[in-house]
Amino acid sequence: MTSERDFDEGRRMIEAVHHASMAGDLDAAAAMLYNHVYRGPSAHFTRMLGAYELMLNTLTGFYPLGDLTLDPRLNDPSARRWILHETAACLYVLGRLRPAAELGARAAAAAIATGDRHNAAISYHNLAETHLAAGALASCREVVNEALHLALDAGEAE
Repeated sequence: MTSERDFDEGRRMIEAVHHASMAGDLDAAAAMLYNHVYRGPSAHFTRMLGAYELMLNTLTGFYPLGDLTLDPRLNDPSARRWILHETAACLYVLGRLRPAAELGARAAAAAIATGDRHNAAISYHNLAETHLAAGALASCREVVNEALHLALDAGEAE
């Protein structure tokens, strides 16, 4: 499949996500977004196609009134964590480092709250990169240590 065809297919699926969200079925919308647009952990639509601005606009629809300081309106804690994490990732790539750091910290906390040390380590790793990009070296070191601790506790080799 070409990038153009992938992008068009992704946009159609984003439209379906939007309709599910408008119908109030946000958990189904998040599942569609993860499975059909992101294509699971490969994050195809952002990493492969570079559609970070479009994805940020889509992810913002999961927050009450589009306010990223509030929690996403999802019942499933792992979906809520994933939305926080992906929103932070999009903000980071788009150079919006302060809100990226805030959401990244919330994503890590949400993962820890559910006992998901693997995804907490990933969120802390990304948060460390955000601090580094912002020049906040002291906080970067603290977050790197937490990421390493969590990764080792989760049995991660990387």
